[in-house]
Amino acid sequence: MVLFRPVGDSLGTDNLDVLDADEAEDRAKVRLLKVVGLLRRSRRIKAAARRDDDLFATREPFRACFGVAEGLAGDDDAVEPCLELARDREIVHRRADDEDDSALSGRYRAASSRSVEWPTERSFQSSIWAGDPGATQRTAEEFHFALTEIGFYFIVNHGVASEQIHTAFREAARFHALPLEKKLEVKLDRHNVGYLPMRGDTLRTSTVETVTKANVNEAFFVARDLPNDHPDVLADRRFRSANRWPTGLPGFREAIVAYCATMEQLARKLVRLYARALRLPLEYFDQPFGAPQYKLRMTHYPYQTDLADDEFGIAPHTDTSFLTLLAPNDVPGLSIRTESGKWIDAPAIPGAFVVNGGQLLQRWTNDYFLATPHRAVNRSGDERYALAFFCDSNIDWPVAAVPTCVGPDKPPKYPTTYYTEYMIRYQQRTYNVFGADDKDATQ
Repeated sequence: MVLFRPVGDSLGTDNLDVLDADEAEDRAKVRLLKVVGLLRRSRRIKAAARRDDDLFATREPFRACFGVAEGLAGDDDAVEPCLELARDREIVHRRADDEDDSALSGRYRAASSRSVEWPTERSFQSSIWAGDPGATQRTAEEFHFALTEIGFYFIVNHGVASEQIHTAFREAARFHALPLEKKLEVKLDRHNVGYLPMRGDTLRTSTVETVTKANVNEAFFVARDLPNDHPDVLADRRFRSANRWPTGLPGFREAIVAYCATMEQLARKLVRLYARALRLPLEYFDQPFGAPQYKLRMTHYPYQTDLADDEFGIAPHTDTSFLTLLAPNDVPGLSIRTESGKWIDAPAIPGAFVVNGGQLLQRWTNDYFLATPHRAVNRSGDERYALAFFCDSNIDWPVAAVPTCVGPDKPPKYPTTYYTEYMIRYQQRTYNVFGADDKDATQ
């Protein structure tokens, strides 16, 4: 697996120095991707920072600043975002103008490095998932930093086949290409499955800014594919319904159900690393996430050139989920807000999932892990599709702060809650598609 995020000295950067390939393979299967032109990039960082009040060096090494992939090593576009993040985290300080490049390269080569593989794809399966304590703990420390300092990270070499990802995107595009009347046959219901029409939701729940305009997107939601004779389906239990599948799309259901199954397995593996990042036993979340609640949102963002300043593909918000897996996307549009309130465009990294936490993760961790605000606007010149997989614990599991996040000086900030009651409140305030005739739809 490759994890992209800034790193600091407090999280063991001795293990994160830029190593050559042979040396890295001898370091407990931890290998940094070889990045070319470190000295050249150090000069670019230095020069770019000098253009910004002569700030050009970091007190703590950082990598990727929301992630830059191998193969983009010579891309100058990453320099300014790295500096922006460094300034925002207050880790930039002034250095003497006459500091030579060799010292800069040696001291700050981690800042110049752009991607971290931890470990390689082969050892990803054999080391982390097999429970190699060393590999697991090192990766958990990476997660700890990403989730307490940024709230977003990128992963590649995650084990999800690229063809399966491409197939899911193709199927999403097929659905959204249907005539509107066909899509409205499976209109969104009280269980939050089905088709959400264009401008069908307004993020009034946003804690980032006051949102009054509907989102300029349309989406199709899928949950766990329960059979029609499942007890919860027969009882019409909230958020445990059968999915609403469109007709006339052969292969659509099968491809999407398979993709959701793969995402579920990846999420269940990731929550083990979250447990270790929270200084909990590796298996701590196994039972709460034994049969997790999830939703796959297949969103279509039409190309927009005339959006008002307060209008978005999806407005600034934080997710509700424990974790969200956003599929690799060649079409940019996602922006992430720093703590200072500035927005940074997330790069489109080939093969990389974007992962972030949401409001229920904050409740699980008593606000220790972040739910970072983000938004999306499609100005790419093309249609944009997105696959967001929102994952939460079992529907009946009480959501409360874990033991390592509370104590005599850290009382719980939130009452114990459950997925159903939380999502009902969210749905009541968010969706515009339930009219007067559907008055009880969100009750």
